[in-house]
Amino acid sequence: MHDEEKARPERRANRRVGGNAPVKMTVDGVEVAGVLRNISRGGAAIAIQESPPPVDSPIVVHIGDQASAFSARLSGVIVQVRRIDDKSEEKRYAVHIRFDELSMREMGPLAMFMHDLILTSSVRAGAAPNPL
Repeated sequence: MHDEEKARPERRANRRVGGNAPVKMTVDGVEVAGVLRNISRGGAAIAIQESPPPVDSPIVVHIGDQASAFSARLSGVIVQVRRIDDKSEEKRYAVHIRFDELSMREMGPLAMFMHDLILTSSVRAGAAPNPL
């Protein structure tokens, strides 16, 4: 992160949780696998290795699966796409998504998913999990 980015005040209304979980996104009927970089009630950033969809494309993000205790399909729109410079020879892109207004039915699984990400990252870091 650059110094000027650190100095900027946070403009997001919702807390972001970092992640490294596999997710799927569907754009124009095409399913694309990705890796979650971060997520909040308002949106998410997902890393993909395929050519990114255009900005303003409607999208559905699929979190969780049959192996987890929860799953959800969250609709939204792509608000930004950028290339990830990580010294890898593979081209990777970050797709930034703003979720549509979430229903109560969607908020529960999303909150559980985010809580699981927090616990998982705490355990990996060697810290005692924060029960929130």
